[in-house]
Amino acid sequence: MEFNRNLYYIEVIPFEDKSEKDDTGSYEYYYKGKHLLFRSEKERIRARIYEGEDVISFSKNPALIFGKDLEKLKEYLNEKYGMKKLGFFNKESSSYVNL
Repeated sequence: MEFNRNLYYIEVIPFEDKSEKDDTGSYEYYYKGKHLLFRSEKERIRARIYEGEDVISFSKNPALIFGKDLEKLKEYLNEKYGMKKLGFFNKESSSYVNL
């Protein structure tokens, strides 16, 4: 897919993260979702989608990577995965930023 005049390949890798089962056979925590890797010849950016959520979390600010095509990215993610919100963790301020 093309964003900001760069061709990006998008890899989707399903994941599960769960604790050990307790005595009752239940998990203390259980997460399921998809890791997405957007890569071009110049850039790489990772993202994570948790099952049942409408937020996609990027490893860094996607606006810096996708530039003017950020809206195009939002439309793609909403259409393909039902993602309505984008965000990333800002390491400098140690806070989560919604876009």
